[in-house]
Amino acid sequence: MYTDANAVQEYLDAKTEECRALIRDLTATSLTDGQTTANLVLSFPNPVNHTLHPRAAAQNNISFLRLFTTEGRLVREISVRNTVVDLDVGDLADGLYLARLIFAKGRMEGHRFVKR
Repeated sequence: MYTDANAVQEYLDAKTEECRALIRDLTATSLTDGQTTANLVLSFPNPVNHTLHPRAAAQNNISFLRLFTTEGRLVREISVRNTVVDLDVGDLADGLYLARLIFAKGRMEGHRFVKR
């Protein structure tokens, strides 16, 4: 793919910065259990053992849900097209995760949760 070491380094630097920006964005917009935002999303339980339940207000369909580690690695991406998600996270390692919900109208919202 890349034959030039400088090109490889530039690519890695760009991807690293993308991950850092994503983590800053998700962390800045994260909520604690029981709080909501304009899209009225509530994710419970937190901490979670097996199934996370993000819920959005009526008429705020969630289009996609993406889960990231705190290092910015994408661990799951699902298409939703609903206001309700029952997300099985039982196979994930214990730790802190960041969820990005993307709504039908293009808005995005970030949440963090603990997997135990």
